[in-house]
Amino acid sequence: MIKRATPLYKKQIASLWTDAFGGSREEVYEFYKKVCPLKNTVVDVSFFRVRAMATAIPVKAGDYKGGYIYAVATSEKHRNQGRCGRVLNYINRNFNFDFTFLKPSEESLFRFYEKYGYTKPMYIPDCSRVNTSGFEECSAKEYLRLRNKHLENFVEWDEKTIEYVLTYGKAYKRGEEILLKDDDKIIEYIPAPSANCDEPMRLLVSSIDYNEYVGRIGIGRIERGTVKVNQEVCITNYHTGAAPKKTRIVSLYQIDG
Repeated sequence: MIKRATPLYKKQIASLWTDAFGGSREEVYEFYKKVCPLKNTVVDVSFFRVRAMATAIPVKAGDYKGGYIYAVATSEKHRNQGRCGRVLNYINRNFNFDFTFLKPSEESLFRFYEKYGYTKPMYIPDCSRVNTSGFEECSAKEYLRLRNKHLENFVEWDEKTIEYVLTYGKAYKRGEEILLKDDDKIIEYIPAPSANCDEPMRLLVSSIDYNEYVGRIGIGRIERGTVKVNQEVCITNYHTGAAPKKTRIVSLYQIDG
């Protein structure tokens, strides 16, 4: 039977988790306390025993709600029976998500997850060659600030999730570069954005605001070039294919924070 987890299965979930990934039961309980509620774990139960499980951590990417599929595990004696697939299908059909994604623990598992509709849009298998000299340790709040600054409309993590990672790892920054490490393994590395100031200006508008004194305000990120007041620009809409419209930059504002 596939169902959402309840406190009745908490000890069995912790046991399956530690068998598959290591760690202690206390660390598993801490995960459910700080990062994600137990009800977001789906279990495959037979004869009152948890045979397989997966957790869907709620995330956002712009205006879309999604789930990060985490801690996918099947007990050793019940593998190759389709239990993991049934758990994943339950999450994708019954959770109110616009999308789900996961990060396989090793390259060979990509083919396994492709059977359940997952594709491989982007994967960096090895960050071990990143030069880590000059990085200094930083807080979860500072790491999150820089991450959100660099990755607009990417999957957003909240501060409590980063703090959970820092219970067994550390966050570092070097100027605008940031990385997360678990012992000696790099979990995430985000380089400083590169600036192409000499190229023609291109600004991607991600949202529109309105002020009764100023009018419509386009909010976005400069991808290349520079922008200044009274600069003539051309507005294009790649969604509709409408003809470009000439206009002028009236004023500039910067988001602080």
